[in-house]
Amino acid sequence: MANDNANNTAKSNVKYASVLDVLKVVGAIGGAIGVFLPLMTLVLNYRTSTQQKMDENFRSVVEKMSSEKNEERLSSAASMGTFIKKGIFKGKYYDEAVDILLNRLPIELDYNVLNAIVGSLEKVEKEEYGKVVGKLLAIERSFFNQEYPLKQRFENARKAFDNTEAALKEMEGQVEESRSDVEKAKLDLLKEESSRKWKTYQKREEEFKELDVHKQFVSDAVSTFLGRVTKSFPIENLNFFRNSLNNVAIVEINLVHSDIEKSAFSKSSIFHTKFDGSKIHDTVFTFSDLTKSSFADCAVTSSLFDQTILKGVDFSGTEFKDVFFTGSDVTDANFKGTKGLKPICFYKVKNIDKAAFDEGFKQALGEQLNKITEDTFVNYVNHESELSSQRKKDLFNTLEELSF
Repeated sequence: MANDNANNTAKSNVKYASVLDVLKVVGAIGGAIGVFLPLMTLVLNYRTSTQQKMDENFRSVVEKMSSEKNEERLSSAASMGTFIKKGIFKGKYYDEAVDILLNRLPIELDYNVLNAIVGSLEKVEKEEYGKVVGKLLAIERSFFNQEYPLKQRFENARKAFDNTEAALKEMEGQVEESRSDVEKAKLDLLKEESSRKWKTYQKREEEFKELDVHKQFVSDAVSTFLGRVTKSFPIENLNFFRNSLNNVAIVEINLVHSDIEKSAFSKSSIFHTKFDGSKIHDTVFTFSDLTKSSFADCAVTSSLFDQTILKGVDFSGTEFKDVFFTGSDVTDANFKGTKGLKPICFYKVKNIDKAAFDEGFKQALGEQLNKITEDTFVNYVNHESELSSQRKKDLFNTLEELSF
C-alpha cells in the first residue's frame, strides 16, 4: 500500500513537472513572439519606406526625361539604367525603364542623350538584346513608312504654290495692260491665295525635314546599339523590313542569318561586318563603303550594290538573282562559288580584273562585258530583271550619274 502511494506521488510529480515545462516553453515562445512581432513590424516599415523612396526616385527620374533642359534629360537617361537590374529577380522597374528609354528616342534630338539612352539599354539581359533591337527597328520603320506620304504632301504643296505663282505673274501682266478694277480685285484674291499656299508649302517642307532628322537620329541609335552589344554577344536572325540605316557607321558588327527586305543601307560606312547566311531582298547599299565585310552563303535578290566600295568583300557561296554592281569598285572582292551572276550585272564596274571569280564566269565576263551598251543594259533592266520600279529608278539614277 505504501508502495502504491509512493508511485502515485511520483507520477503526480512527473505530471506537474511536465506542465511546468510546457508552461516554460509557452512562456519562452510568447517572449520570442513579443520580440519578433515588433522586429517584423520594423522590417516591414523599413521596406515600405524604402520602396516609397524608390518609387519617388523613379518618378523623379522619369519626369526629367521630358525636361526642356538637355542636361536634365541626359542625367535621367543615365540614371534610368540603375533601374534595369539583371538576374533571377529583375528589378521592379526593369521593363518600364526599358520602355521609357525606347519611347524617348522618337522625339529626342540631342546626341549626348542618345548615347546615354543606348548606354542604359545595354544593361538589359544579353538574351534580350535582340528584343531591344527589334523595338528600335520598329521605331525606325515607323519613320520610314511616314516618309513617302509626307514627301508627297510636300511635293504637292510645292506644285500648288508654283502653279499659283505662275498664274499670278500672268494675271499681273493682264492687269497692267487692262487696268481694270475687276482684274485688280481678282489679282488681290490670287495674291492672298498665293500667300496661303506659300505658308502651306513651308509647313509641309518643315514637316518633311523634321521627319528626316528624327529618322536619322533613330538610325544612329540602332547602329550605335548594335555596334556596342554584338561584339560580345552576336545577335542572329534579326529582321530588317522597310528599315533605313543610311548615313550610319556599322563597324565589326555581326548580323549573320538576318532577314533584310525592302531596306536601305546607303551612304554608310560598313566595315568588317558579317551578313553571312542572310536573306536579302529588294534592298540597296548604294554609295556605301563595305570594305572587308562578308556576305558569304547569302541569298540576295532584286538588290543594288551600285556605286559601292566592295574592296575585300567576301561573297563566296552566295546565290544572286537580279543583283547589280553598276559603278562599284570590286577590288579584291571574292565571288568564287557564287550562283546566278550575269556579266551584265557588272556593267561599268571598276577594277573588275582585281576581283576573284570562278574560271567559267571569268571567261564569260571577258567575252561579254565590253560588248554591253547602255541601250542593252537599260533594256535588260526594264524587261528582263525583276527589280521593283523604285529599284529600277535608283539604278537608272546611278547610270545617269556615271555618264557625267
